[in-house]
Amino acid sequence: MAKKKTGLGIDAFFRKPETADKNASTPADQQTQTKAEDVSAGETEKTKATYYLSNDTVVELEEAWLRLRRLMATTIDKDKRRQVSKSWLVESALQIALEELERKGADS
Repeated sequence: MAKKKTGLGIDAFFRKPETADKNASTPADQQTQTKAEDVSAGETEKTKATYYLSNDTVVELEEAWLRLRRLMATTIDKDKRRQVSKSWLVESALQIALEELERKGADS
């Protein structure tokens, strides 16, 4: 006979908040993702976000990422090269766009 699965059952709805999962009420796409190596390197916490991009934009992002890594391979040490991620590239581009929007408003 198969072993019966045990869980919290109805008690899951009545347990105290301090025993509940701290991210239970936060949508998965807004939960903070922290990597130990990022925090130890002095970086801020990152939040995972999912956005849809056109196929052409994804291809251009991939090509730009590879081009940057090749350029950095000849000029920067191996540890710095590892920091060139697609997340870094997208975040940098967004920061530039947001700064321009702040400066120029509707003319950006």
